[in-house]
Amino acid sequence: MTTTKLGKVCITPKGDYSPTAVYENLDVVRFEGNGYISLKDNNIGNSPTDVSCWAPLCSRGDSAYEHAVSNGYNYSQEKFAADCTEVANYGARLSAIESSFIGKQCGFTGTSFSSKNSALMFSGVRTTEIIFKTGASVSFDSPVRLYQFGTNSSSGWSCALYLYGENNLMYTGYRISSISPNTLYHIVIIHNNENSTVQFYINTNYSTYNYTGFVYTPNTFYVSGSAVTVMGFRVFNNSLTSSEIKTLYNGGRPSDYTIPQTGSLRESLVAEYIPSGIGSAVWVDNSNNNLDLTTSTAPTLEYTYPYYNENIIGSGAPTSRPNFIGQKFFDQSGGKIYMAKGTLSSDWVLIS
Repeated sequence: MTTTKLGKVCITPKGDYSPTAVYENLDVVRFEGNGYISLKDNNIGNSPTDVSCWAPLCSRGDSAYEHAVSNGYNYSQEKFAADCTEVANYGARLSAIESSFIGKQCGFTGTSFSSKNSALMFSGVRTTEIIFKTGASVSFDSPVRLYQFGTNSSSGWSCALYLYGENNLMYTGYRISSISPNTLYHIVIIHNNENSTVQFYINTNYSTYNYTGFVYTPNTFYVSGSAVTVMGFRVFNNSLTSSEIKTLYNGGRPSDYTIPQTGSLRESLVAEYIPSGIGSAVWVDNSNNNLDLTTSTAPTLEYTYPYYNENIIGSGAPTSRPNFIGQKFFDQSGGKIYMAKGTLSSDWVLIS
């Protein structure tokens, strides 16, 4: 009977690579987090990165920090670890909507959240952003507040946004817009206490009112879902530019309600409230400044479609303005697909 010696025919794990160890063919080592297999016998002193002596077997891939950096994170590894710890400790502060509700946005109704925290009572320039959805009726016999900061007294509401009368959106005694039932609104108000000027952006439409000699003395902060479904609320300590407001409107849609992790928007963010983190009595501040709001009545959480349709279906080339950058239009009659590169009617681009 003839015997044939085949030699080593299976791999042998050898643990971490050592430059002084002697490796044989098919020995496997771990080096800098990756796996390598020896290509020859008597393999000594040859780095696993030497392709003439070793072959890569498996790769560890990027670390979480490396992956974050490749996606735009530009802080130190130490800060990244601290940020991860913050996320782990404060899961309720995450602004992401549950995966089962992707394409929908959480909102709350039926209660009012408030705070007297001094950090929310700053004067000077402040920008407030609120996204809310009206109900079936927009007729009110008495004023119904959406939010307020300033003096809370029976004699008047300083800096209050509210609904009143028939289809009226009011701000401290001034009618700023009409409203429609079952409609989502994105409102940004810049209040400059230094020159008594208030500016309004309603779905990026701009208007301004001058309040001569009007000065507020903050002592309360208040957000209400008693008449609407509130989708989100933010406070900034400066005057946002029109470009930044468009970033909130286009990139911070309620369906994925986020803002850049760096830059002036994040740096001037005082507080951020996302309904997905609401407990029975606390609306958590997602900015991690711990400016939580409280309520005496538990809210009702609702899931409602965002104020943009992700895609539009029509016939022929699109002629209306896109709602946001990246929106798609499906031309059923022509079998074509368009994508928006901007928010003008001329910004539709044929992609298929």
